[in-house]
Amino acid sequence: MQCNKMISNINGIGFPYSGERDRCSVDYVFRLLDQLRNTLCGKGVFCRDAASQLYSIVGSIRGGEGKSGDVGLIREICQASLQLADCEMTREAVKEILSLLDTDGENWDAHITRRRCPSLSCESLTIFYIDPAVCDGCGKCTDICPESAIDGSPALIHVIDREVCTRCAACEPVCPVSAIKRADVAGVPPKTPDAPVPVGSFKAEPVRKGLRKGLRP
Repeated sequence: MQCNKMISNINGIGFPYSGERDRCSVDYVFRLLDQLRNTLCGKGVFCRDAASQLYSIVGSIRGGEGKSGDVGLIREICQASLQLADCEMTREAVKEILSLLDTDGENWDAHITRRRCPSLSCESLTIFYIDPAVCDGCGKCTDICPESAIDGSPALIHVIDREVCTRCAACEPVCPVSAIKRADVAGVPPKTPDAPVPVGSFKAEPVRKGLRKGLRP
């Protein structure tokens, strides 16, 4: 059976991968596979099963639960897909994945062996915090947080409860001053107030040289 699905049916993720500094190939492949499995015609059993398996494996890596043999398994499934897939869309997608494993292997290794996302794109491998030097106390983040993990009132610096935060990232796009930031979950936690304080009143300790790595504005 032949399928007429083309790689052009996948959109919105910037295919092919452009490799900007603040992008993560693991996160990109996860989103590519999510679109692939939801766009497939469903008639080809191999395409459907391969996409589902790859999505599950890459999802584990992205979530900090990757295993040492995962990259080899991904390669094996992708190579088989090049030979057995019914559609051009699947074949082009797995070519892209194989290429990224070759050209960005260090990033994949960081996710699997060190449980770190260098670009801070994979939410499960980051912590979210509110920069006390930027927050203006508008309250938009508290309104949208589905877990009520953000404490704050008007004119107060807001604070994220990291024990409650699920790292869904819903707060990031609504902050008008870009005060919601990310840090490496395995790095040095940023200094923030323990509870809401008046805007402009909190003075963070200076970050010593070498401790900024793993922070992203």
